Amino acid sequence: ARVRDAVKKHYKVRVDANRRWSREQYETFLAHLGDAPLDFVEEPPFSSSNIPAALDETLAEADWSPAFDDAEVLVAKPALIGLERTLALARRHGRVVASSCFEAGA
Repeated sequence: ARVRDAVKKHYKVRVDANRRWSREQYETFLAHLGDAPLDFVEEPPFSSSNIPAALDETLAEADWSPAFDDAEVLVAKPALIGLERTLALARRHGRVVASSCFEAGA
């Protein structure tokens, strides 16, 4: 409990299920969330009015989409989409988080 209380005062949690949550799993997660200090959820299976949604993998699949405007956060990985594209997203969108990636190869 002390760790949770300390985290709530200073940090927010970012959640990424890598597009693998079903609607039911996401609803269960939201039901158990309580007052956890959540910053955003990446690629949720559906939008929730009280949980900020972020796009991550979607950024590598399209140049621009209306979904980009609807997302509260874009999680850009310059190693995957390039620095120029990351900067273009940052100029166009209100909040872009730069992230890294570690890809397991074939």
